[in-house]
Amino acid sequence: MMIAMNRMKQQKIVLLVAFLVIPLLLLVFSFYPALKLIHLSFMEWNGYDPEMSFVGFDNYMDVFSDDMVLKLLILCPIF
Repeated sequence: MMIAMNRMKQQKIVLLVAFLVIPLLLLVFSFYPALKLIHLSFMEWNGYDPEMSFVGFDNYMDVFSDDMVLKLLILCPIF
């Protein structure tokens, strides 16, 4: 009886790790940095100073108006 109880507790711990801890780690180490990256892409920031200013889509317009970036976007899938 005692062995069966210990086995049930072990199974509950495994389920707890599988359904709570692993998604939490995924959230912390994957989703949060991705969302932070998207947030920072809309900001003017030098990476050091705490001061940031919102520029909206200006960063994206600068990137996609550059001829070199457009060439890279065309050539990368080819090679």
